[in-house]
Amino acid sequence: MKLICLKNLLLTVCICLSQVMALANSPSPTGIFRPMAGEIPLSEDNYECIYRAVDNLKSLGLLGNFNDRPYDAARLRSGLGQIDTIGLTSAGRQAYSYLRARLGNEAQPNGFGTGIDIGAIAETAKGSDFNWRLYPQIEYQRSNFYLISRYTIESGLVDEPRYQGNKWRGFGGYGSNVYGTYQTHNFQAFLGRRRIEWGPGRSGSLILSGISMPYDGLSVDARLGRNFNFSAFTFFLDPFQDTSGIFQERYLSGHRLLWMPGPSFNLGFSEIVIYGGEGRNPEIYYIIPLFFLHGSQLNQRRDDNAFIEADFRWSPVRATEIYGQLLLDDFQIENKTLQDHEPAEYGFLAGLYRSDIPGLRFFEIRTEYARVTNRTYNQPLPRNRYLNQGYYIGHPLGNDGDTWLTEVTFRPAGNFWAAIKYSYARKGEGKVEIQWTEPWLLTETYGEKFPTGIVQNTRELSINVEYWLYGNLRSSIRGWIGSISNVDNVSGLKDNYSGIRFSIDILL
Repeated sequence: MKLICLKNLLLTVCICLSQVMALANSPSPTGIFRPMAGEIPLSEDNYECIYRAVDNLKSLGLLGNFNDRPYDAARLRSGLGQIDTIGLTSAGRQAYSYLRARLGNEAQPNGFGTGIDIGAIAETAKGSDFNWRLYPQIEYQRSNFYLISRYTIESGLVDEPRYQGNKWRGFGGYGSNVYGTYQTHNFQAFLGRRRIEWGPGRSGSLILSGISMPYDGLSVDARLGRNFNFSAFTFFLDPFQDTSGIFQERYLSGHRLLWMPGPSFNLGFSEIVIYGGEGRNPEIYYIIPLFFLHGSQLNQRRDDNAFIEADFRWSPVRATEIYGQLLLDDFQIENKTLQDHEPAEYGFLAGLYRSDIPGLRFFEIRTEYARVTNRTYNQPLPRNRYLNQGYYIGHPLGNDGDTWLTEVTFRPAGNFWAAIKYSYARKGEGKVEIQWTEPWLLTETYGEKFPTGIVQNTRELSINVEYWLYGNLRSSIRGWIGSISNVDNVSGLKDNYSGIRFSIDILL
């Protein structure tokens, strides 16, 4: 098995080197990309390179107003127009040239527009697999109004256990960006379906992660003066069906204040509550964003699930970014009863990003650690678990575990990047989806280690290469090898794995 893993990794390296050699004679993208309007999609491979490029420029003290994702294409285009390219690092120049080509110099004209991204994926991991993916969209823009209907259609969804939608002729699908928006210079309101991510983490956000299924409802973003940004939303989640077959409504409300005193520092505070029940309607004290959500829950004597979060991003020196995030789910202050012995439920994330390595042109490095304790995101009432259509709303790790990653990226051209990443993750026996337990009520000396029970350990080394040809043709290859001990928290059970994934997409 180890020999097969090594062969797969060597094959990936050879293919990556061949793409690097071909790069020297290939043109960079020159504006053949489809004009972009609205929000840049989250959790889609064809757009991740945009977010990587923005990260590079942010570490240089540029684009300081772009923090929570997704980014608006028109605003990002405007921000790029204000950048003085003199003095950019080698990787920064490549990131800038890629973004200028990808977004174009002019906004999409008023009227209707259509587009489709078509991709094919071939993968070898415990056998071979081949999948198609399509992202058709139709959009309309008129002055300050913008409408979009964008769908995700993938054959791979058929084998995704969390997917709850219909399956037809080997395909699954859902509306991923379906909304209308009204936008001014300092205000934007959305009605419909979209993804949101709050916080600086790149392995995922602890409070609101972009890897979840998209949310349906109303959301707003407002710029307050020069240094503050305020966001709020109320979303309708998928209902929970209890053991008697009765459906219970579920809602998600939240608000966030972001302080940006300068392009090199920002500080954010967020509150989110998940709530519901049979026949329960959205609550006014959760919808109006000026209410303190946790205080409203206590005053109403509701057993809802509220979260408080704080995060920061700081560039102390040029090309260096330090960031962190803290999530509080439940924290006991008093110590009077057995109920007060409940372990703290929290998560924290810390990262360091360097976009220019001295002596190594075009190289970047990022290291990040995330930790979420047992029972975080869970709750005695199953309807209040931090889930949306089976996907985690918070960090993709779930709870009762931690993960550490280090990634080195090489960006020698605007239309090409390669990365090597090593990750290590521990996962205890706790899960967001399991029955809530209260063992601290049985003893006055209760304690539990972290992670709990038999711990699954996963180590993985991967190489990823992405190359854009003529602006609208994307090719990507990823190879990985890894090992798991105590698989599924079964003591002594081990697994070694490897795979290669090749994809090609065309944006029309």
